[in-house]
Amino acid sequence: MPSIDMPFEQLRAYKPPLTKAADFDAFWEATLQELRATPLDPEMVPLDLPRGHTAFYHVRYTSLGGARIAGYLARPRHLDEKAPCVLVFHGYGGSKPQPWELLKYTDLGWCALAIDTRGQAGESSNPSEDPSGHVHGWMTIGVEEKQTYYYRGAYADCVRAFDLVTSLDFVDPARVAATGASQGGGLSIATAALEPRLCAYAPDIAFLCHFERAVRIATEGPYLEIEKYLRRWPEKQEQVWATLSYFDGVNLASRIRQPGLWSIGGNDNVCPPSTTMAAFHHAGGEKELRFYPFAYHEVPAAHETAKIRWLARKLGHRPLGA
Repeated sequence: MPSIDMPFEQLRAYKPPLTKAADFDAFWEATLQELRATPLDPEMVPLDLPRGHTAFYHVRYTSLGGARIAGYLARPRHLDEKAPCVLVFHGYGGSKPQPWELLKYTDLGWCALAIDTRGQAGESSNPSEDPSGHVHGWMTIGVEEKQTYYYRGAYADCVRAFDLVTSLDFVDPARVAATGASQGGGLSIATAALEPRLCAYAPDIAFLCHFERAVRIATEGPYLEIEKYLRRWPEKQEQVWATLSYFDGVNLASRIRQPGLWSIGGNDNVCPPSTTMAAFHHAGGEKELRFYPFAYHEVPAAHETAKIRWLARKLGHRPLGA
């Protein structure tokens, strides 16, 4: 049983009401129109790594607000047909995995693109300015207005990653999936919600869900930045919750229709299980949940194996050399 949240029997039924404003969908459609009006301007530079079955590239592309997003692309060196592709998103404050960490995808005959979230510890820029004060970190940058909130750009960057890979002549645009853990899980949910052509998504221990509850019960991690902000500016609480509702994985999940595989840790005090479970229950489409009652903020090795098998069923696979 979870020790920091509610018992699993309650979690199984926990589906809080949505907090979507009347213009929620219109806001995101306008954001996507603005994004797609921005030229992609892609760059792909081969990486000088030992030759094998996989080719690696350093990539950049332009996203919302003119941000230049950086990533690593891996692809099987020899393809006789268009290949599936997996979009890989990293955790909060981190950066893209090293190129060789993508071999687990290319070994199955897939391509993979791992990007740096804008302005965090990688190479992607964050050109937007915060018109008001914020606390240390990224959770409260621009939080007074939905148009200026940090994750508007970060979510758009993930949709633009889909645009990049589907523009490549060796990627099958009908077989692109997204995955990631913690912040990467939240970004996977957002990508599935905002890009209906994504064929599958697999969020692990997802962050960015059910903000109001998360801020009140998380005992570690980035949600505490919002708590700190509201201690400093308590008069802004109503506007903060209103802004965050546009970026809440619970509200975004209600747009999802693709198949998804979710994982949750019962002892997760960074992304408490009820916060992710709320988003899971609102997601449409075929979905599976793997609940690990004794796991903390981690992805068990057993789940990594289960996820690869699940993705193989959704994407199909042709191992290198087969």
